[in-house]
Amino acid sequence: MARKTKKPIEVISGQSAFYAPTCPACGVAVTSQATVEAMDTPPGWAFFGRKGERWTRCHAFTGTREFIHFITLLNDRHDHRLAWLDPDPADKPEQYKLL
Repeated sequence: MARKTKKPIEVISGQSAFYAPTCPACGVAVTSQATVEAMDTPPGWAFFGRKGERWTRCHAFTGTREFIHFITLLNDRHDHRLAWLDPDPADKPEQYKLL
C-alpha cells in the first residue's frame, strides 16, 4: 500500500494572499485605504492618525484619481495608509445630452 503524503499547511497572516493593496506609485503594501474629500476631512477621524504622528510618503495621480500615501503611528509602529481624494462634483465637466 502506498504511503499518503501529508498536505502542506498554508499559513496566511495579515492580508489575503490573493489581494494585498499596495501604493500605485511606490508599491509599498498599505494596511488601510479610504476615499476622502480632502486630507483631515472630517477632522478627528482615526483613519488619519494624530497630527505630528503622520508623514506623507507619496502624492501622485493614477489615471485621473489623486491619492496620498502617508505613514502614521499606530501603537508606536509605522502604519501605511492610502487616502484617495474624491474630486469635487462641481469640477467635473457636464455630460452632453443626446437630442
